[in-house]
Amino acid sequence: MKKIMLKNLAVFMAIVMMFVSVQSAGAQGKSYVTLKAGTPVMLELLSHVNSNRCHAGDMVDFRVSQDVKVNGKVVIAAGAIARGQVTYAQKNNFFGTPGEVSVVVRSVTTVDGTQIPLTSTSLSNEGNDKLAASIVVTIFCLLGFIIKGGKGELIPGTQLHAIVTADVEIENN
Repeated sequence: MKKIMLKNLAVFMAIVMMFVSVQSAGAQGKSYVTLKAGTPVMLELLSHVNSNRCHAGDMVDFRVSQDVKVNGKVVIAAGAIARGQVTYAQKNNFFGTPGEVSVVVRSVTTVDGTQIPLTSTSLSNEGNDKLAASIVVTIFCLLGFIIKGGKGELIPGTQLHAIVTADVEIENN
C-alpha cells in the first residue's frame, strides 16, 4: 500500500515539476518595465461632445498624442485610444440658461494590451448665458422666455493632460 502511495506521490511531483519548468521557460525572454504613478499622458478629444445630445455616464474617446516611454521603451503608443466619461451634462434651456458639459478621462491601453487607470482635471465648457437678453426681450414683447442659452460643447482636438494613477508593470519585448 505504501509503495502505491509513493508511486502516486512521485508521479504527482513529476507532473508538478514539469508544469513549473514549462511556466518558467515561457516567462524567459519577456522583459517588463514599470510605468510609474504620476506619469503624464497627453490626450486629444476625438469626438464632438454637446450638452444637448449627451448624458452623464456616456463614454467618449481620446487619442494619445505622444508616445509615453519608460527607459527608452514605448509603453503607451501615440494613437492609442483612451476612454473618458461624461460626468455632467445639462441642456441649454429657456430664459437664456446655458448648457454645460464636463468630461474626465478614465483609462488607456498600453502596448501589451493592459488597461490602466488615468485621472485628469475635468474638461468642461458652459454655453453662453443669455439671461439678460431674455429679460430685456420679455420686457418689450413677453416672448423673451423662449430665448435659450448657448450649448456646452467640447470640440474634437481639445487637449487634455492626464496622469497614470498607479504603478503598472508593462510587458515590453
